[in-house]
Amino acid sequence: MSGSAATGSGVSPRPRRTTRSRRAIAEAIARLERSFSARELHDLLCAQGSSVGLTTVYRTLALLSAEGRVREAGLRDGEMLYNGCTVSGHHHHLVCERCGTVEESSVCRCDELGLELGESHGFVLSHGVETYYGLCAVCAGLEDR
Repeated sequence: MSGSAATGSGVSPRPRRTTRSRRAIAEAIARLERSFSARELHDLLCAQGSSVGLTTVYRTLALLSAEGRVREAGLRDGEMLYNGCTVSGHHHHLVCERCGTVEESSVCRCDELGLELGESHGFVLSHGVETYYGLCAVCAGLEDR
């Protein structure tokens, strides 16, 4: 590494360039409504005629994760899965175990849970579960809620 960001001089790092590949990756993620692996995302991009490399997909996912625009969602067959984030700030992901749809929710009881755990157990909560698994309204037969 070179430059002030690597030396810790306190100077802000240069903004990241938005390359054609990064833009294509971000646009593909925005269209996905389910969890995906880097390889699945790469295959989707190739099917759409993009020449983006798998290494670029992994690097871009790391950048997007650091920016809070994607979130790791666990492993499937040894590969990390990701969910796109459109909600800024603290939120949770609701993952349907049947169809794979991912929905974001800002409904949260983490603060109340943290207080209760502190009062009853002396436990200091650092963070909570970010992903919940179950059935979406369609799969549960509740689509007319």
